[in-house]
Amino acid sequence: MSIDRFIKWGKPPTWGPPTAEKLAAVAKDFLGEGWTTKIEPFPAKDGCWIQIVSDIKCSFHLSSERPEIAGIYDVQEGDDPFYRWFQVYFPSASTGEEISVITRHVDSFTNVLANRYTEIIAAWWHGEVEWPS
Repeated sequence: MSIDRFIKWGKPPTWGPPTAEKLAAVAKDFLGEGWTTKIEPFPAKDGCWIQIVSDIKCSFHLSSERPEIAGIYDVQEGDDPFYRWFQVYFPSASTGEEISVITRHVDSFTNVLANRYTEIIAAWWHGEVEWPS
């Protein structure tokens, strides 16, 4: 399942507006060991992606109750493992666009972490979140 959380920034706080580097640092501070961040350019829109990736594989929260679908995150032949991850689309600072915190094909636990990360950065930089319905 895909979930996009959008943040529109308000007036920047006295400590300055968010940057890709600051958002990556917050992810590391919040998530701790076992997670890495990488900033990758996104030239098509003059922005970047902040990739936030764990070395922990996704799990199905009802595996013991539903063994017939417990392996939904198992690696299929030729596929990459389903690790916990999410990404942030950060437009160039000059555009003033909203950012997106995005999850794709991850477990419920990862979505909860992405939601909390969204709440943290929105609160710190005076942003307003548009939550998916």
